[in-house]
This record gives sequence, structure tokens and C-alpha cells, in this order.
Amino acid sequence: KKNKSEKLVHSMDIIASFASLGLAAPTSKAGMPDLITKLGEKKAEFLEKRKDAHVKRAEQKKKIAAQIAAGETDEGEKKAEANGAPAAEEANGAPAAEEKPAEGEAEKAEEATTTEEEAKEES
Repeated sequence: KKNKSEKLVHSMDIIASFASLGLAAPTSKAGMPDLITKLGEKKAEFLEKRKDAHVKRAEQKKKIAAQIAAGETDEGEKKAEANGAPAAEEANGAPAAEEKPAEGEAEKAEEATTTEEEAKEES
């Protein structure tokens, strides 16, 4: 009777969950301590990846905000380099047509940032 109580039976959902983590589902209670250690390591890896992604997004937001404050966009600068013209103005002195859509995108990015900050404050 001890053999039956030591065996573990898993549903397909549980097996799929372990597979998505790159781990094998335990077949007996004897494998549990090792599995718990591996799960702890996986959790630490995922938390580190999440932290790195958060830092990376924050840096991107700062860079975009600095570009918006300076009135520049990556697209405008790249096109200017390719054409040999200044990024902010065309040859006739009028503002470049590419800047107008970029300004709208910048406003959307600012609104999204504000919304995210408000959500964090509420939490």
C-alpha cells in the first residue's frame, strides 16, 4: 500500500505547466525536494528577467522623453542622415512632414507613461 501512496498522478495541464518551465513532473513524492529547489531557481531567473526588462523599459522611456523635449525623433534623424538634410527642416525651411506624425506618437507615449505611473501609485 505504501507504493500506491508514493506515486503521483498528474493531469495534462500540470504536465504541460512543468514542461513550459523545462522541468519534468515528479512521478513520486521522493522527487519533490529536488523539484522544489529547481522551481526556486526558475522563479529567481524569471524575477531577474522581469527586473531587467523593467529597467530596460525605463531607460527607453527616458530616452524617448529626452528626444521629445529636444523635438527630435530617431526617424527624423535617420532620414536626414540619408538625405543629407537637417532633421527638423526641409530645404525650403518648412518643418519636415515626418515630424507631425511623430509628435502625435510622442503625445501617446507620454499619456501611456502617465497612465502606468498612476496605476503603480494606486497599487
